[in-house]
Amino acid sequence: TEGRRIWPSNPFDALETQPHTYTDDASAIDADADNEWTFVVETWEKGTGRITHQRADNTRWEWSYDSGTNTGTDGDATGAVYERSALGTRGTVVLFQ
Repeated sequence: TEGRRIWPSNPFDALETQPHTYTDDASAIDADADNEWTFVVETWEKGTGRITHQRADNTRWEWSYDSGTNTGTDGDATGAVYERSALGTRGTVVLFQ
């Protein structure tokens, strides 16, 4: 409606159906149970948080996420999702923008 792509503050809010193992508890931190997904709000230089996931083989991954600037003005900026990386390492390559 505003002529530009808007990304939600929490990327899971954009899904029609969230994973049944998504944890939206405000006290949730990194995923730490098999197949668990979380979104950790964490403002940093290039983003607003991290999507985290623990696979059934106990490997843990994250995708850095930036919701962009969504104020409805000319200064707005499109968000981004960064490449998957091992938990705690922050991806540096943008996958989607």
